[in-house]
Amino acid sequence: MINMILAVDDNGSIGFKNGLPWPKLTEDLKWFKQLTDKNVVVMGSTTWKSLGIHAPLTSRFNYVISSSHNKNDFSGCYGVRNPSQDSIELILTSLDFNHPGRDVFVIGGKTLYDEAYKYCEAIFLTRVHDIYQSDTKVDIDLYIDDYVLLDKMNSKGDQHTPDVTFETYLRTNDEKDEEIEWEDDIPF
Repeated sequence: MINMILAVDDNGSIGFKNGLPWPKLTEDLKWFKQLTDKNVVVMGSTTWKSLGIHAPLTSRFNYVISSSHNKNDFSGCYGVRNPSQDSIELILTSLDFNHPGRDVFVIGGKTLYDEAYKYCEAIFLTRVHDIYQSDTKVDIDLYIDDYVLLDKMNSKGDQHTPDVTFETYLRTNDEKDEEIEWEDDIPF
């Protein structure tokens, strides 16, 4: 299953100076790890670089999407896919096919999110209930427009961390059920 996982503040911010705009949110990090552990994570090269010493993410198949780099530039990653050679849809579908029994998670950044949401079956969203200085924002309403909210869990913050809401969205099937026209001479 192809998924997307991200966190946004109340303005749709996802990043600031190649990091997260908010303080460390332990609950969000636990949720991220719980969902992505032993699965496939797909990210852009800037997101890979933002992981710093944490790259590659342990216990996961790490893939980088980049048109200007090769696997040697991302020590420890499982593979690099070039979006100028193959579409994001083909890349994600092939990763899903090549890792049976594992989920594929798009984990950022903005450019990849803007393309990938169209091909995901689920979106795992953390809403950080505050506004932070940022240089990278997404249109989360656009992303979840063709999805239905399946689950929602609130986590109360404290004086150092904001309240957060964990939301799970599933893609809706917009195809209209075709009406079946039965002929009168059905033999039963």
